[in-house]
Amino acid sequence: KAPPTVSTPPIDASQLPAPVQLPLTDIWYTYIAGVGGMGVNVVASVLAQAGVRQGYEVRLTNKKGLAIRNGSVYSHLSYAPKGTPVSPLIPCGKADLLLGLDVLEAARGLEPQGRYRIAHPERTAAIVNTAKTPTIDTLIGQEDFLAEDQADLIHQHTRPDAYFGANLFRICEHYLGNKLYANIMMLGVAFQRGLLSLDLDTLLWAIGQAVRRDLETNLKAFNMGRYLALNPNHFPLEEQPLSYAELVADKTALLAKKKGKRVAAAYRDRIRDTPIATARRHFALRVYDLIQYENLAYADRYIRQVLAVQAKDGPEFDFAATRAVIYQLAKVLAIKDEIYVAHLLTCEEKYRRDRRRYNIDPSRGDRIRYRHLNRPHLRLFGRDFRPDLKLGDRTLKWVARMKFLRRLCSSWWHREERDFAAWYENLITDFSPRSSDEYHTWVQILSLPEEVRGYRGVRQPKMEAAKERAAELLAGRETAPDPALLQIPVSTGS
Repeated sequence: KAPPTVSTPPIDASQLPAPVQLPLTDIWYTYIAGVGGMGVNVVASVLAQAGVRQGYEVRLTNKKGLAIRNGSVYSHLSYAPKGTPVSPLIPCGKADLLLGLDVLEAARGLEPQGRYRIAHPERTAAIVNTAKTPTIDTLIGQEDFLAEDQADLIHQHTRPDAYFGANLFRICEHYLGNKLYANIMMLGVAFQRGLLSLDLDTLLWAIGQAVRRDLETNLKAFNMGRYLALNPNHFPLEEQPLSYAELVADKTALLAKKKGKRVAAAYRDRIRDTPIATARRHFALRVYDLIQYENLAYADRYIRQVLAVQAKDGPEFDFAATRAVIYQLAKVLAIKDEIYVAHLLTCEEKYRRDRRRYNIDPSRGDRIRYRHLNRPHLRLFGRDFRPDLKLGDRTLKWVARMKFLRRLCSSWWHREERDFAAWYENLITDFSPRSSDEYHTWVQILSLPEEVRGYRGVRQPKMEAAKERAAELLAGRETAPDPALLQIPVSTGS
């Protein structure tokens, strides 16, 4: 199989302007932050070797911690004129450069109230990879964070004229096939912005010393970083989203192929009169998902309840309750059981995403071989089993057709999720606000499933917490805030 081909904008380092390098007259500190496997120590090694070759006094302190367990890794590195006494750690607020391979770990280095704060808004320049890397708590659903919020925090607490942020993982995956080149790409950004007091030849030599394997691609990543420093949009990533009409046409075609023309025509007919214009894209997607999850009748069950809420809603509230139900009812009805997960892993949309992500071109003979690790919940002779199974796509496609198991095993299989869905449907039936304050409370109640996420063992207490919260609000123990503060997403469609 030939390597994937990607159309990359021209990269000619000889055409790039030489950055303005500030002479090193005092101690210069840099802080490099990330998690295990991102190459923090590689960056530190490159800079340390380059500094020594440049003739500086160099100090380097690495903290690896639980790197192999997704733990934080950071390095303190300093340059100084030869013979200058230098601390092995960065004094409070004295970092001249923050290199954040992980946005959350970089933000930890700010710690405005702590004695270990390394950044200062008048001194510290920042180069940040804005990609989100989930923490262990995020993976198990106990907490979450927005990478955008962390990037904004870093921007606010570093020099506003010397901040650079981009999703370097996505750029590397798209153009180089692996996100692990982001560390060297970040060095290219820092160099071209004049933030490293190093000669180009010295820095390239140090990269060659630290990353002897796959050096050519690493040097390409470095030069791509230089281009990004001059134009953050030089390597485009975003594809134009489908218009609403194109999305409907695509979903209709997929349904026709899998479920027949009658179901496809029924789908198009049901979404023709969208409840509210600002949510028509979300509504169309969720009706499609529920048809794929079960069948047309199951989607009709969803549509009836959305329309029932809309009949009691109004434009004076921007149909906030209706929009909440459009999002959350579909979420609780599409239970991620073994059948639906098998569908999600083998659907056409999944294959399209993978082909884009890994630059797969079937016309060239490219293909992806899948092996999925699954832990289905089985019950035999009154005992529960969760075996580890490695399954291919052919087996999963067969599993995805076994929807009869939802009825055959209804007494125990994903019982908690189905009970939660029934509870939420009862809430929708009871929706009947008599005042503006009650309406605001109802919007918050109808939005509660948004907090129910994570793996099965994590979801159960969150479902119970949502029920308790709803009971508190219905009892009038708290006045809910205005729905404008609830951040219910709005899509303008096309």
